[in-house]
Amino acid sequence: FRNYEKQLPLMQGTELLVGSYDSIQLPLNDTTLVYCDPPYGDTLEYSDAFDTEAFWNWVRKISKDCFVLVSEYSAPEDFIPVWQKDVTLHINHRGKAARTEGLFTYKDGLYNKNCM
Repeated sequence: FRNYEKQLPLMQGTELLVGSYDSIQLPLNDTTLVYCDPPYGDTLEYSDAFDTEAFWNWVRKISKDCFVLVSEYSAPEDFIPVWQKDVTLHINHRGKAARTEGLFTYKDGLYNKNCM
């Protein structure tokens, strides 16, 4: 919370929106940054069904108009990692698993045209 308070003056004029990808209303332009943190594709199932294919198609679509980053362990072949880090997951009291967490962006999206 302290870091948030420290950064707040730098975020003047910023609008933060939180919601599901299939219902949120975003301003789609080149000043919009969308950070997505979907359920990881190859982990335990969640109580609510998540349409992974529809999600990635939505990311492809909006990536042409705004900057989009997706937090995931892996992504479809037409996405590229812009950041990755090895992490250790504590699965339960008996085991650990090594994974690579990453931020991915659509290779034909606005992010790649302006930042790569």
